[in-house]
Amino acid sequence: MIFRRSDVRDRGRIRGISLPEILVVIAVIAILAAVGIPILGGVFGSSRAKIAERNLNRLNGALLAYRQASREFSRAVASDTTDELEILRTLQYPDPMVVGSPFLNSRLGIEETSAQDTFRAFWNGAAFSMYKKGEEGAGIDLLKMSDEGTAPQYAEGYKPLGAP
Repeated sequence: MIFRRSDVRDRGRIRGISLPEILVVIAVIAILAAVGIPILGGVFGSSRAKIAERNLNRLNGALLAYRQASREFSRAVASDTTDELEILRTLQYPDPMVVGSPFLNSRLGIEETSAQDTFRAFWNGAAFSMYKKGEEGAGIDLLKMSDEGTAPQYAEGYKPLGAP
């Protein structure tokens, strides 16, 4: 191997990073962060909307299955979450006389809220609809639904909605 005189001379010396090099690296990182952070914020917001939409479809799918089991019911639109909770409890009720029941997981955790910073399901008289962020109204929090809740307790003689 052939060594040049400058290689031999620089070998004993440790070369560091200069101040301009550090400033350039910091500037590049700052530019990437300025571009990337707003994009990530949009991704997280749209993923929450997708989760809410998926949970809304889950509720309406259970409602459709309930109706197909020849149990039809209708509820008028209410100003609070009483109807939503009654309908959800009906869909969670394990009725031995109805094939496919319960139509929703009986341990589905449900929280009611009127906070405008989340997505909420409300009963529109025929199915569940969704209040988006910023819209006013009470409903079931679609982002806090989980299968880790506690099963509802039904009083003796409980009849689900639409039961004969």
